[in-house]
Amino acid sequence: IIIQPDGFPEEIRWEVSAGGSSSTDDPSAIIIAQSPYGEVSSEVYKVCLPWEGLYTFTIFDSAGDGLCCTGSYELVLNGQTIGSGMTFGYIESTPFSFPYVRPPSPPTMSP
Repeated sequence: IIIQPDGFPEEIRWEVSAGGSSSTDDPSAIIIAQSPYGEVSSEVYKVCLPWEGLYTFTIFDSAGDGLCCTGSYELVLNGQTIGSGMTFGYIESTPFSFPYVRPPSPPTMSP
């Protein structure tokens, strides 16, 4: 998990939850959480997932402007970017599976 906070890092928190739900659905599902940030330029978190299955990364912004303008986040699993963003309002969730299974490519049309 790579977090590049915006100009207001104290507004940001994030979590990884088990079972494809966030703490707003089931607070007991939280595997790891981080909140809020102080004066940081960028943070990289390595998270060990305890078992195979479905998980959800959720990022929250208390001001409702996401990581506006200068911030961003990226989720990397086994060297593969599985989610990223910056402008999302108050909350954005990215469900994923571990081990990661790449979604099938859309069919190509031949002439």
